[in-house]
Amino acid sequence: MPIRALCTICSDFFDHSRDVAAIHCGHTFHLQCLIQWFETAPSRTCPQCRIQVRVGKRTIINKLFFDLAQEEENVLDAEFLKNELDNIRAQLSQKDKEKRDSQVIIDTLRDTLEERNATVVSLQQALGKAEMLCSTLKKQMKYLEQQQDETKQAQ
Repeated sequence: MPIRALCTICSDFFDHSRDVAAIHCGHTFHLQCLIQWFETAPSRTCPQCRIQVRVGKRTIINKLFFDLAQEEENVLDAEFLKNELDNIRAQLSQKDKEKRDSQVIIDTLRDTLEERNATVVSLQQALGKAEMLCSTLKKQMKYLEQQQDETKQAQ
């Protein structure tokens, strides 16, 4: 029966992509998980059995190598691929959510743009009417001024 060991810190299975480390009590973890554990834990204890661990070059075996049978490698590869698939599905779900959120923003901005364009058209029409009225009033004023001048000259 193949051994499928996992890191009790991150709960991921050991695979060929990350280094595995051991401490003197015999428990094994991903090297990066163990380093992070020792950097953040208030006391330096084994994450599994909680016995005191002195951190140094001699107390941590930095890299363990496992000789796996071909059949076990396939099982681990399948497990690794399943984890990768789950991660990619989670990323896809996140991207879909971001896309939906962005689409809501785009739709809102498009509606705002349409409203503002309608306002611009309305204001341009009002400006055109005001300019025509102004022009008409100027012509009328010029005509009245001419009438006034003619009336003054006639008197």
